[in-house]
Amino acid sequence: HTDVIRSLLHMMSLDNLISTLKRSHRVRGIFTTGSTATAPTPASDIDLVIVLDRNTEQIKALYTTLENRFSDIFFFDRAFCERIRKQRRLSANGFDGMFLTWLISGRIMHDPDGLLTSLREATKKKILYIHTEEKRDAWVRINYNFIANNRHASSAEAAYHAALELRLMYSVAELVTSYFTLRGIPWRGEKSAFAYFLKHDRPYLNLLMAIPRTVSLDKRMVIYRRMFSRTLHGPYRRWKKSFVIPIPLVSNHDSVNAGLIAFWERLSRRKE
Repeated sequence: HTDVIRSLLHMMSLDNLISTLKRSHRVRGIFTTGSTATAPTPASDIDLVIVLDRNTEQIKALYTTLENRFSDIFFFDRAFCERIRKQRRLSANGFDGMFLTWLISGRIMHDPDGLLTSLREATKKKILYIHTEEKRDAWVRINYNFIANNRHASSAEAAYHAALELRLMYSVAELVTSYFTLRGIPWRGEKSAFAYFLKHDRPYLNLLMAIPRTVSLDKRMVIYRRMFSRTLHGPYRRWKKSFVIPIPLVSNHDSVNAGLIAFWERLSRRKE
């Protein structure tokens, strides 16, 4: 039975699926987003957002194929829409901010109650922001990686260099995403990132593109260090030699971090 459903979805067109969904009393809104809503290319996937009456099934997303294309189908409900309607400030990189970004650039296909249309109008008064905690997390990750990668590079052991080859793969990717986070710019995917660099920071893009073209590990580390320096922004700088960076269980507020540093100083210097 499941295989039959998968086969039908694979062959079903997006238009036919939307027509079917419209007939369900459970579906209170549908819109396409990304290139699906504008100008799809042969390489495009299908991006579809469905708003349910109530998400009693607790479904977040579904990945499948439609028209022989990979398809992302995301699910929300009326309660979610009503909640973000009442909020003025929303997390840009969370699903709240993503939903609004998709809705603004999307194409509404089904809106029987006017829910999506009114919410799109309300987005003009919304503020999307990056949490301070999110910025600090990114800053901690890239500094941690920077120290570890330099330590691996300075080793004379082949095992460390082999590990560094792997570490650089994800370390460079984290530099790119952190570049946006530290500047308070929402992350909207790799294509948007490249478009941003082309317009605003060609030198950074040149460094990024040079990494995979450089065979020598030593030379890749030189490029990586330059990327690291250009990723840092504002108060988020390279850690000093005498750094003490606490990692709290829950919150990263400055007051919490200061308290943890004070705790460590008492704990590490107290004489029993």
